[in-house]
Formats: sequence, C-alpha cells, structure tokens
Amino acid sequence: EPMTIGAKIWALRREKKLSRKATAKIAGTFSMDSLRRWEIGEQSPRVDELERLAEVLGVSVGELLEGTATA
Repeated sequence: EPMTIGAKIWALRREKKLSRKATAKIAGTFSMDSLRRWEIGEQSPRVDELERLAEVLGVSVGELLEGTATA
C-alpha cells in the first residue's frame, strides 16, 4: 500500500522532531498552512516546494517520493 506524499512528509518531519512551524520557518519558502494542506492531502507541493522540503528534511526528492502513490 503506497503512502500519500502527505503521510511521507509527516513521517519524515516527525522523525526529525520538527513541528510544522519550525519546518516552515527553516524552509522560508512555504507556510505552515501549506505544509498542513500537503500533509492532510488537500494540496500537493510544487516541484520547487518539494525540493526545499527535501532539503529541510535532509533527504533527496527521490527519497521523499519513494514509496508514495506519486512515485
């Protein structure tokens, strides 16, 4: 069963012990609200947002997408 991209983002963020607020602040390119919408599956991050998110979470975009429904 593939994970949603939102579930993967949430899991990686929890692994790093980062709150949504901290993640958005470190990234500086998307809001806490955008992050919430991605995690609950209301929206999907754009490519540039995915790249920045992967950077903040310390993974590659490939790792971020690995095992998700979009990969």
